[in-house]
Amino acid sequence: MINLGVIRITAAAALLALTAVLAGCSSLSEAREEASEAFGEANASIDRHNDLFAQARETYNSVKTNIEAGEAPDEQREDIVRARENLAEARGHLQTAREDLARVPELTVDEPVREYAGHFIEAIDLQIAAEGREIEFYRLLEGDPALDRSRDEALDLLAEVGDGYARAEDAYRRAQDLANENPDVIGPATGQDAPETA
Repeated sequence: MINLGVIRITAAAALLALTAVLAGCSSLSEAREEASEAFGEANASIDRHNDLFAQARETYNSVKTNIEAGEAPDEQREDIVRARENLAEARGHLQTAREDLARVPELTVDEPVREYAGHFIEAIDLQIAAEGREIEFYRLLEGDPALDRSRDEALDLLAEVGDGYARAEDAYRRAQDLANENPDVIGPATGQDAPETA
């Protein structure tokens, strides 16, 4: 068995775990090793992403609750700036993970492994887009913390962010389904962190 990476979804917390054990890959050990390295590097980037994402998410949830209740999050301005900065840095780590995984579909490994990487790349792309909208939300709050001029725009952004993360979760789930359908090639997840979503 080769450690290449499998996503395990824990939907309740919207936490996706990226770990994997792949078995039955092509007999070309160089390609297997390269795929294993790509998944290992992606795992490391995703771990860094998740730490920063969790920090940003605490502020996001607090601000979202205030806005939806009709309150202004103006007292949280410093937290909002820090959350935006953390999310921007987290997003960079996710982009690095995507770049690492982009090598896998071109390798001479079993088709389910290439497909799995492709589904995972799609999910990361969707998540990167959702995180971009969340960063826009933070910028909006920085410019108008009391939401005197932009409450409707903030609510629209919150809806777009939620929809974006839901689409990313669906793509992660498709990758997991593929892993579950190919247990002889993609082994069970072992529980390392993968990109967190809303």
